[in-house]
Amino acid sequence: MPKYTQPRKTWQYSKEFKVKAVLLSLIEGIQVQEVANVNEKNIPLSGRQQVVCGAAPNYARLRQALCIISNRRAGFVSDKRLSTRISAYKEVLASGEIQKTYQDLVGIFQSLRTEFSKRYQGEFTVANVLHGYLDFTYFYLQNDFLKKRQLKLAIVLNHRQAHFELWLLGQTKDVQIRYWEMLKGVKWVNPEIMPEYSVFDLVLLAHPDFDDAKQLSESVHRAFGLLWLEIFNTLKASG
Repeated sequence: MPKYTQPRKTWQYSKEFKVKAVLLSLIEGIQVQEVANVNEKNIPLSGRQQVVCGAAPNYARLRQALCIISNRRAGFVSDKRLSTRISAYKEVLASGEIQKTYQDLVGIFQSLRTEFSKRYQGEFTVANVLHGYLDFTYFYLQNDFLKKRQLKLAIVLNHRQAHFELWLLGQTKDVQIRYWEMLKGVKWVNPEIMPEYSVFDLVLLAHPDFDDAKQLSESVHRAFGLLWLEIFNTLKASG
């Protein structure tokens, strides 16, 4: 048998892998040696549906981390105590990249809110930006037409999906249910399941280029203008 003279191959894990490994290691049923090859959609979660955490062309690492974190918030949480998860939490945040990327995203969204306030002055009242739990960043819009019906719109940055959405909301849960029942025949409304927070939600911009803030803003405004006209006509026809 010939002697093997080549240098022994060693592996260096990328930062992306390390972030992924730390997060996935907290999920029940995942072994350390499986992390390198695991596909998140195959992670066992006791039969419950989870959001598939795919890579994104922009801010991929943040999306990967937030997606898994968001799945945990939705109920996909390991049985480990919080104190045992702190070290992994600290490691994910150690580089500061997630915090910086989150701040950049929120900064873009703040600018978008300012542009809405200027562009729709006199047409909509635009509220301040509100923050969820690493899941949604959003602001409300309302005008006399919506206020009369106890409704409002929300422009939403969905961090889990890394895209923008438009929501129609009721001012109370009863209003939300009433309009969900009333609009069940409309193409945007799921007649089987009412969203948790809204009458319906629409994807406003599915694949935003966060590196081109100007184009992103124009795309959001253009999509909003078209969708608002449709929503206005639909609500007006429904009485």
